[in-house]
Amino acid sequence: MKALNKRQRNISVAFCAVAVLLLSACSGSDGKQNEPDDDLPPISTNGSDSAGTNSDETTEVTGDDNLDVTAGANTDTDITAGTNTDTGITADIGSNGPGELNDDIAGTELEDTATPTLVTFDITVPKYVSRALQVHIDWGADSTLAAWVVDESWTASGNLQPDSSYAVTTTFSDDNGDIVLARANATLTTTTDPEQTLKVLATEFDSESLDDDSDGLSNLSELLSGTNPLQPEVANDAGAPPAVADASVELVADKTFRIQWQTSPTADFYRVLENIDGSSGYNAISGDLSADVNSFDHRVALHRRVNARYMVEACNSNGCTLSVQQLIESLEGNLEAGIGYFKSDTPHERNNFGSAVSLSADGQTLAVGEIGDGVAQNNPTRNAGAVHVFQRRNGQWQKQQRLLVSSGDIGDAFGASLELSADGNTLVVGAPGDDSTATGVNGNQADNSTDSSGAAYVFVRSGDRWQQQAYLKASNTPSAEVPSIGFNDRFGREVAISADGRTIVAGATGEDSGATGINGDESDNSGLYTGAAYVFVVDNGTWSQQAYIKASTRRGLRAFGLAVSLNANGNTLAVTGYNPYTPATTSIAARGADYNTFFGAVYIFTRNGSTWQQQAILRPSNAENERDWHVFGDAIDLSDDGNTLVASGVNGVYVLERQGSIWQPTQRLLQSNPQSDSDWYNSAGFGAALSVSGDGSTVAISWPEESSASTGVQGYQGAEFPTRNSGAAYVFEKAAASWQQSAYLKAPSSSESLEFGTAISLDRTGDTLAISAENESSNAAGIQGDQSDTSLFGSGAVYLY
Repeated sequence: MKALNKRQRNISVAFCAVAVLLLSACSGSDGKQNEPDDDLPPISTNGSDSAGTNSDETTEVTGDDNLDVTAGANTDTDITAGTNTDTGITADIGSNGPGELNDDIAGTELEDTATPTLVTFDITVPKYVSRALQVHIDWGADSTLAAWVVDESWTASGNLQPDSSYAVTTTFSDDNGDIVLARANATLTTTTDPEQTLKVLATEFDSESLDDDSDGLSNLSELLSGTNPLQPEVANDAGAPPAVADASVELVADKTFRIQWQTSPTADFYRVLENIDGSSGYNAISGDLSADVNSFDHRVALHRRVNARYMVEACNSNGCTLSVQQLIESLEGNLEAGIGYFKSDTPHERNNFGSAVSLSADGQTLAVGEIGDGVAQNNPTRNAGAVHVFQRRNGQWQKQQRLLVSSGDIGDAFGASLELSADGNTLVVGAPGDDSTATGVNGNQADNSTDSSGAAYVFVRSGDRWQQQAYLKASNTPSAEVPSIGFNDRFGREVAISADGRTIVAGATGEDSGATGINGDESDNSGLYTGAAYVFVVDNGTWSQQAYIKASTRRGLRAFGLAVSLNANGNTLAVTGYNPYTPATTSIAARGADYNTFFGAVYIFTRNGSTWQQQAILRPSNAENERDWHVFGDAIDLSDDGNTLVASGVNGVYVLERQGSIWQPTQRLLQSNPQSDSDWYNSAGFGAALSVSGDGSTVAISWPEESSASTGVQGYQGAEFPTRNSGAAYVFEKAAASWQQSAYLKAPSSSESLEFGTAISLDRTGDTLAISAENESSNAAGIQGDQSDTSLFGSGAVYLY
């Protein structure tokens, strides 16, 4: 759920992900299909038996077609050519083998001497909605039932004799065939071609001559008016089911479909039905609504409703009548009207509203960092920073409070990182530019004698008001009397909080101790910029430091604490650090230990009681790309149970899963629209920010440098008319054991250099997704303002999907 933003200030790290795999072909994409990932770059994992000590047990995954894993890992995890190697399921088509395809289709027996012609019947029926429709096709002595495709489209196929003529009758009926609505007659002459298609259009059906009760009204027209042609004695009176409801769907912010209908004088109640993806069938979403209700607001995950459709069912004691389907894809604006839009209530140029974002587990509280703004003792102070908190109450979002710190100063960058507890009542905010020389908890905030030593603030909410509970500093903040050491520790560059709000972690990428492992000698300043992570816990409102965590080795290590993530109970911690390439990497052996080129590693720590120990080191084992910005783990996030980790990587975003204490990569996620290098395209940045839902079912990934010209949800992904660095986000969902891209998201008012995707956050179920663009330039203020005036570059915005 954590909001991760690896685009923080004063850390000279660039980002990349070279994408070669297309994971989705959704509506509005460039039409490319899912392809297997048979070249998953290896990741090696070193376990640890005790705090800060590597054991000899190593799990290494190579880059072959199958993932070769030792130390108890699964050896068949790769998916090749669309076939899961674990299942080995095949289908033989032949005369005697298993899976034999029967030559007799739809009751037609073929002569041994004739090669059949496969005829596909493509049928469009008159517009009518019911749960008991049938389409029946007859040719000669043979017949078949057609299958519903979508809307009024049906299809069937059959093997017919070549060079033959057939009279084909198509019957459209309701009540599982008891009420014939319309018929169409056609003549089909087959050829010697192996395949043919017969199209039957809705205009070719005759419905007027079908009148079962001989009252001069066709069966179809009577059903459309709410009467039953098989029960003429109760037609048009109070004993009949209600008339068809005239329904419509309107999309309103925030993330809401408003379904409305005309009430019927004979309806006792209504139900609203949803087909979430257009193919999985209808389910009631409203319960029974009283007869005087004529609308229903349905708040949804926009990225999961691209092909949704809705119907209203009007009911009384004699039955129910369905409205005509309302299709979401027919709505003007491609869902853009439903995207939530949040701004500072006092926007200014380069305030960077959206430098960090975090959603509570229920998606009802949103915290937004704004590092370019802030107030110190009521005087404007550039880049001191601020945090804005929004809450959704009674179905409406409202601004709850703007959080500032009284000691805020130029460059503090308060709001560069932040995260909410699950209930949204505890908030930790990082200020990596804080200059205080204080140490521990609640020291002197006003002291400004140690440049960018960094700090973190804890706020708690009581009712509608927030107040500061704690001011957190490193236990080894250096003294200003030692100018060569300790400046730019940047404590709070990244922060994380457990779901219950009782454990907090802060990374300090510039910390200088030469210690290794857990609770080492933090006064040893021989490890310049090696970095550290600090764990704090609270008891009865009082915070204290529980652990001082370093990597298990300091050889060549840099910026440990660059990214941090906690699981829900706070007992699993992931921390990123950088290592330089070494001569052991053969492709760049000539460069030696180049300390300007870093390669990432993610360290996993676990807590038992109050004792922490290192569990694993996760890192690519084939660091072959020489570009400085090819790093692993620059952005990371853990699921609530701590068993799923997503991490940005050299060539995409990795999903790793833990079984017991063993971690292994399960899939690499790549964007669906990789683009070739050109003067408008920056290949770096897929995975710049990412978030996994608490339940581990959904992953959202941003690519701020993406440059397509589309807007909204599931737009066109091509790059023929680029909008440079407009940015995009991608949603992946897990189905069975495989991840698939389910949505492609853009800002509703996309523009050049917007860099949509600065930070990103999912709620626990993945139903609400917040995405920021700190370069957004409108002068709107507050919630759902006018996005069209772009006169304030870098004022920033947050979008809700």
